[in-house]
Amino acid sequence: MLELKDNAHVLHSCPNCGKPALAQIGNERFRCLWCNFNRDFSRSSGFGSAGASNGGFFLSLVFGVLLLILVFG
Repeated sequence: MLELKDNAHVLHSCPNCGKPALAQIGNERFRCLWCNFNRDFSRSSGFGSAGASNGGFFLSLVFGVLLLILVFG
């Protein structure tokens, strides 16, 4: 059984199915009551965190586009 937070009556739009059924389960956990989409923000990555490889990908993409502009532009 899921233990919902006190503010569980506030449902947000689910990024997966789009329905207003995304409920907060823990401090940083959300689950869609319609499609069972699950997101744990305690493991999410951002710039400067353990998952900073996403920033490295973005930097490589920008560098590649600039290189293509210099070579073919």
